[in-house]
Amino acid sequence: MAGRHGVTAPGRETTDAGTSALFLLYDLLVGAAVALLLVPWELARRMAGRTGPDVLRQRLGETVPGDGTGPRILIHAVSVGEMAGAGSLACALARRIPNASIQLATGNRDGLAAAERLRERQPAIRSVSLIPWDRARAMRNWVRRSRPDFVAVVETEIWPNLFRACAELSVPIAIVNGRMPPREAGRYRLAGPFFRRILDRAAWIEAQTEDDRRRFVAIGADPARVTVGGNLKFDAAGGETEPDEGDRDEGLVVGGSTHPPEERLLLEVFGTLRAGNPSMRLALAPRRIARARSVARQARARGFRTARGSEGTGAWDVLVVDRIGGLAPLYARAGIAVVGGTFADRGGQSPLEAARSACAIVAGPSRGNFAEVFAGLEGAGAVESTDGDRLGACLASLLADRERRRELGRRAREFSLSGRGAAARCADRIASSIAATTTERDGAR
Repeated sequence: MAGRHGVTAPGRETTDAGTSALFLLYDLLVGAAVALLLVPWELARRMAGRTGPDVLRQRLGETVPGDGTGPRILIHAVSVGEMAGAGSLACALARRIPNASIQLATGNRDGLAAAERLRERQPAIRSVSLIPWDRARAMRNWVRRSRPDFVAVVETEIWPNLFRACAELSVPIAIVNGRMPPREAGRYRLAGPFFRRILDRAAWIEAQTEDDRRRFVAIGADPARVTVGGNLKFDAAGGETEPDEGDRDEGLVVGGSTHPPEERLLLEVFGTLRAGNPSMRLALAPRRIARARSVARQARARGFRTARGSEGTGAWDVLVVDRIGGLAPLYARAGIAVVGGTFADRGGQSPLEAARSACAIVAGPSRGNFAEVFAGLEGAGAVESTDGDRLGACLASLLADRERRRELGRRAREFSLSGRGAAARCADRIASSIAATTTERDGAR
């Protein structure tokens, strides 16, 4: 039977023996990974001075997010991009529920750094923490002690024991900004019966697009609970102020959220083009910040004056972003943005941050992760499409045509602003859910 929030659809009960066996197997595997790999790894990092003393306690579920007086809303997001969507939702919730106490939880250090930056800007965010490793008892204790009134997980953070703990403790949980790329959908289907039972515990799922909605249903979500809510990243901060074109560095090309071998490709193209474009400079922001040192070595090996963002200003040909938050200011200054992941067969990263900054956007053929966003940009005439072999010619053409660059940037920004509103709609839905829960709880007293 469902809990009081009705999180199990009729005929899809989650207490059968098969499900229990799958959860037991999952718990055994996670427990073994924690004991044999993750705890020793964190202890080694702590002994080497690479992590703080509280990290292991957080990952074991021994710490509790900060308290607050109003409704407690936990938002879980992992990557820097997902945290941008979480930030949009947090701001919308602060407007919708002025006394809300928002907790941000994440699963890695880059996400943690991004969450801390959000907390600096939004007073409603009362705490930032790492989420515990997904062990059944630890997760249940963490949720019980955190006492959230609502849990929102961003995109595809489908942690089985988090969903199970919320269902057992009658805490409504929902997937917001839901994204289900084709590759991930294929992997989830391999464990279809298991993930169907987990998704049954979600009060609702708001997918970004119709394609995402269909894929959530295909991996076992109840169609009645999956809707299309839009993309929270359209509402991310930065779109309120018109970019100052007078501050543009017209020769600056930014490779944003790059994967191997995209840095090598961009460095090769840069080496070819800079002779005819002496004002050209290249900024590289690897998707994983931990790779920044390696990327900087590649650039220096080619003879370029190379700097890392944390080293301060100075003369450079190639700048490597090595800290969270370093990419957005570069987009605000750049003439051209090359979207990472689109030249590396990785499905592409989101182009929305570059679009908000009115950059001329260049993208390769791998776009499955954000197919609808790229389709919208193409429909607006706001993206240059190319492949690795023609990237040099594409950039050379744009560097020589200032009006074309600015027109592409203007159209990209207009497209990014046209999709706003998802955060406010999602905040309204969460507020309604909390109000209904409160009414139900008061009526039971």
